[in-house]
Amino acid sequence: MIHHAVLRGCAAALAILTLNLNVYAQASEQPAAVRLDWQALLLDPRVAQPQVSDPVWQLNPRPGRKQMMIPFVIRPEANIIELRAPALAIRGAQFQAWFIPAPTDNPDQNQSHAPTNGWGHKQTPPGMDPAGGFQPGPSNPGMNPGMGLGRSNPANDAPQHPRLTRAINVTPQGEVQWSLDRVINGAQRAGQNSPYALKMDPAALREQRPAPPSRSRNADREAQRREMADYREKLNAFNQMQKSLRALPDDFTAKPTQVWGVYSLMDREDQLEITGLETGDWTITLAQLDALRAWAQSTDGVAGVDPNVVRQLLTSPHPLNTRLIALAAARSGVLNTLETADPAVVIGIAPLLTVPDQPTREVMVRAIAQGETIGPRSVSLLERAVNDRSPAIRLAAVTGLMRGDPTDERLQPILDQMLRSGAVPAANVLTSVAEQADAVRNNRREDQAVIDGWMRLVQTMPVSEAAAREADVVPAIVNNSTTSTTMLDWLDTVLLTADDPKLVLSTLDTLAAWPQDEESPRLELDRPDHPFIAQLQGPQADRAWPALTAYVPAGSQRSARNRQYDNYPGDDMMGMGPTGMGGPPPKASARDNADAEEQELNAFETLIKAATDLDPAPEQALAFVLRSDNRDQRAQGLLLLAGRGKGPVAQQAGTLLFREGTAATALKAFADNEEQLITGLYTSQNQQPPKLLPLIHVGRGEALQWLGENLNRGNLPDDNAWLDVITSERDLVAAGADERDSVARAAWTVLAIRSGGDAQLGERLFNEARSENVSDAPAAQVFWEKWTNTINAQLIGQKSGPYRLEILVTHKHGDPQTAKLGIVTLEENNGQLSFANDALSVEPGSSASRIVLTNPAQLSGLQPDGPRLLAEIDWGPSVDLSHQDDGTWSNFVIFGDTKLNITLTPFND
Repeated sequence: MIHHAVLRGCAAALAILTLNLNVYAQASEQPAAVRLDWQALLLDPRVAQPQVSDPVWQLNPRPGRKQMMIPFVIRPEANIIELRAPALAIRGAQFQAWFIPAPTDNPDQNQSHAPTNGWGHKQTPPGMDPAGGFQPGPSNPGMNPGMGLGRSNPANDAPQHPRLTRAINVTPQGEVQWSLDRVINGAQRAGQNSPYALKMDPAALREQRPAPPSRSRNADREAQRREMADYREKLNAFNQMQKSLRALPDDFTAKPTQVWGVYSLMDREDQLEITGLETGDWTITLAQLDALRAWAQSTDGVAGVDPNVVRQLLTSPHPLNTRLIALAAARSGVLNTLETADPAVVIGIAPLLTVPDQPTREVMVRAIAQGETIGPRSVSLLERAVNDRSPAIRLAAVTGLMRGDPTDERLQPILDQMLRSGAVPAANVLTSVAEQADAVRNNRREDQAVIDGWMRLVQTMPVSEAAAREADVVPAIVNNSTTSTTMLDWLDTVLLTADDPKLVLSTLDTLAAWPQDEESPRLELDRPDHPFIAQLQGPQADRAWPALTAYVPAGSQRSARNRQYDNYPGDDMMGMGPTGMGGPPPKASARDNADAEEQELNAFETLIKAATDLDPAPEQALAFVLRSDNRDQRAQGLLLLAGRGKGPVAQQAGTLLFREGTAATALKAFADNEEQLITGLYTSQNQQPPKLLPLIHVGRGEALQWLGENLNRGNLPDDNAWLDVITSERDLVAAGADERDSVARAAWTVLAIRSGGDAQLGERLFNEARSENVSDAPAAQVFWEKWTNTINAQLIGQKSGPYRLEILVTHKHGDPQTAKLGIVTLEENNGQLSFANDALSVEPGSSASRIVLTNPAQLSGLQPDGPRLLAEIDWGPSVDLSHQDDGTWSNFVIFGDTKLNITLTPFND
């Protein structure tokens, strides 16, 4: 434990340090393309790595010397910079080579140079340059600010390439270029197992060449042939290897964020004296550095540090001393547990918050802001940083204070001023606030007053002003809304409802550019009053629909809120580590998921309705529907567009619906609106909707099933096809009493036509039934029975008179011939039809539109052509004749190889 006296001594030393650091702040190094990575110097275990090797070379310290690796971060300059050694120099050390890490190089995660306690995710402290400078904003404004170091993996950045080299070039794009070295001072060949080792050692390569088999006159010829075949196979493989080795490149390019310098020191050397630093010359003993490294890797807080080391370093006025102390303290957990630490700790570390060196202050403030608990001690320290001259430090301090008390009235003006002034990128400010707010809102154990305080804070921030001023704000909100509830709210209630049309268009364009293969944000679009729906129908519709096409994948089966929890990082502000504030909310229950499915289905229909209300419907609406991976929902979307849409999109949707054969499935989802949708479907395909369409409401759904089967085959039935759909006369009569005029009219029309009448008779029946108040099935049955006799009598009277009787005779082999059998007369007799003079025996058929010839053989005896053409016909017992719309009676019968078309045509003198 650090004694109070030691801490007071440290505080005094810091006071002196504060006066002297300004001198070192004036020093600046010349452009060097790489700078000392002071964080990795403290935290990365490779610093003290006793041996360095790659697939070609191995560097071991010579007797009496030791080896040390110094980390550097890449800082590109305007031109290509060649570096045969770093710009800095280490007294008593000899630079041996550069080492470029391969993408797979990764030190032990528990000892990685990227912090975990104070910073989380093995990342550079947010907003912090590893070389010590402040990064004013994220490199990608659309992503979470403060992401740490990463390594790229270009195609030619393969692990088997040589990684040790005498010189490197750093390009303005941040790429590192190097060449294959034949000699590296002090290095030995690593071995003969790598392709590059063989490429560089011709003698070793020659040893790989297979020797030809020996020959002997007495040897077995078959054995000799096998040996020679084996030799040729090995020689071919060797030649292929030679060819591959010659093809290996001698020049390499990678894009790492870090390179290492390998130095050789005398064994007796006990300190590092580095010159050429931008912060000025610096000296630290190896024992001091080891002590700080051990403290940073411990979890014992204050107990893990030697107080003498801290005191000694603080008496030396150099920024790197305070940075390493601050970072080691943050890593050890000292700054995360201030509320339970010894009070002397607060006294000891407080001066570090006021040193001139900005990176030191930033490390301290960010670590304190992420403490396990923000209590009085943390607040007292953070309040000192609220007015820091660095905008990034002010933001970190404010977000830490917000964690402690979001209702603090001092915080809102500070945040507003940050957003309006532009001193801190607005995207950074909003991201920090959003992540803190999300952590509180998702913690179901949090006090409601605290949650309400956060809600008031985020709702009153001038987000739209910041978004209108800084182009980075809209992408930051949109892109982070996949995992941030607060960002999603700002997208929903601020960006999409902004008074500034340019801001709305920027939001829509950002949504439209969303990558198709990435999880997209989710708006609750099941509400017709959602602002996005208004955009889909407003002046920006041509920009809004492309946004929707890329933004919401139709057919998803989970809700917006539940889905974003799947990717919830459980991390705090800027991804810096656990907050202890509740973590991710629990997974949704089965009932929640069922509600979510219904919510999305409602949203889907709401979106399509927004499209069908436009004239013409936008093409992007069809593209939106076709993105659905849910077959049923896709079919429903196509039916909605075809049945309700206007213009070419409706026709295309109907065509696709027929092609996919899913219309029947889609109709089942719209039990209350199927007639309207089917009518629209007919219209979209440039066909007249059938007047008998309301028959889908009659009976037990057989008409709708029949229609669905026809639609699945791409067939739109006309009125004639609908006449025989409802087979039950009782169902049709009952439908005549339906309160819906269209249903009753269709039922009476079918009954009238089936009874031998026409559509005009059906209209008359409908009007008569309505005038007699026929309102239920029994009344309709009585009404129909009364009218049946009247209809039959009227129809029979209309169908009596003279007819020309002809039979078209068609044999299988031979030309058709017509038998002209003369003129016959149908007469009405007691409500029935008969032939005059009993020329033909006849009986009534099943309706007034049918008669039955009970002795068809009589046809063969009629003159003049009967005996000649019909003599050999075996007629059978009877033949039915049906009355047609043109007034004729007709039917055909087939006897063996002969087809007979019988026709009675009205005869007028």
